[in-house]
Amino acid sequence: MSWKVSDATLADVPAITSIYSHDEPTPFIKLCLGSLNVLALNFNQAARIADSLQDSDEAWLVARDERNRIASFAEWQMPREEADTEEQMAEELVCWKALLKLCPNNDAS
Repeated sequence: MSWKVSDATLADVPAITSIYSHDEPTPFIKLCLGSLNVLALNFNQAARIADSLQDSDEAWLVARDERNRIASFAEWQMPREEADTEEQMAEELVCWKALLKLCPNNDAS
């Protein structure tokens, strides 16, 4: 089987979004993406993907099979120039620990 890798375009958004909808909504996905409704999730993801495709700090690639169907994708984002301060990182750590306590089978201590 051969694969063709290329830059993603706005025309690829529906196929990329459909790959997301096949994922089992794990607690982490629920935490990150919010909605468990597949239609709402797809709508939100499609908008996010379309926006990020137009961001020069991000790159999206798609892998197509021999029938030219998108089978996989990858997203890369350049690091932001401004680094978080120690105070911001401490605040984020507190938030993450609080969120982890909400997820079953996680020890946030």
